[in-house]
Amino acid sequence: MDTDYLVIDSRLRDTYLYPNSNSYTMFLPNPIRYVSKVELVQATIPNAINNVTDGSNIIQVSNIATNDLHAFSIPNGRYSGAGLALEIQNAITEESNITVSYLQSEGKFLFARSTSDGDFKFKPTSLLALLMGFSDTAERTSSSVADQSTSSDYFNLYANNSLYSGNTFIKSDRLVDLNTDDQIFLDIEELNNIWVEQANKLNDTTASRNCFGPIAMDVNSGVNKYFNAIKDYNCGTDFANPISQISRFTVKWRKLNGELIQFENARDNSFVLRVYSKFRKGETINLISKHPNGFALK
Repeated sequence: MDTDYLVIDSRLRDTYLYPNSNSYTMFLPNPIRYVSKVELVQATIPNAINNVTDGSNIIQVSNIATNDLHAFSIPNGRYSGAGLALEIQNAITEESNITVSYLQSEGKFLFARSTSDGDFKFKPTSLLALLMGFSDTAERTSSSVADQSTSSDYFNLYANNSLYSGNTFIKSDRLVDLNTDDQIFLDIEELNNIWVEQANKLNDTTASRNCFGPIAMDVNSGVNKYFNAIKDYNCGTDFANPISQISRFTVKWRKLNGELIQFENARDNSFVLRVYSKFRKGETINLISKHPNGFALK
């Protein structure tokens, strides 16, 4: 039994053929024959999955001049609650006089405008509705609370609360969901594993199934995930019928739904594979001169 350690780094790819680091092919100068087992030893992957993947016309709100709905856009990015509130407010406030707040203790968003400017309307895209905690994309109209400053009994919810008093407002009707995928999938066409499956709804064909293996993205957005088989978990596959020859690796990084991950700013990735092979001594191995970018460490 022979063992090779293969280092695959997206920085060494042919960037003319593969401009994006989420999908590329690397070639071995020396093919490996009769591969019986492959394990993922180490990987470095940027956690660069955006939660706003299409910010174009992501929100419609009433403008202050005519109170008609007007569409606004924000940049794609990985937003926190406070960050998303600020970005949307920066986009809409000049035209609408609407302020946007993230209520961290409630896990909801609040859109508010002075009652002197009148009620306003709000309509999110399906993506924004999911992120901001709105149950659907229906057009909504703001409402206000009655002034109870002279009440001698009790105050209703929001009455005389400085956040709502004097304002007409719209608030999320459920908890926000700003999460991105908590797992990504390493898809290596030559090594994909029929035993990697996902529980999913009936007849769903979009999930990342049969990939080489999943990697838990248990790090904050914008930083690298450093996978290590010793501290994380074993990831690999045995081949009952050894692969006769591997001379290249076709790599794709996928999201939970099977879509390719869009690494921002051409962020690079790398990983190390431990390859077990039943090499026949004395057999000649031909060199591959085309794209000798992948390389093996003995």
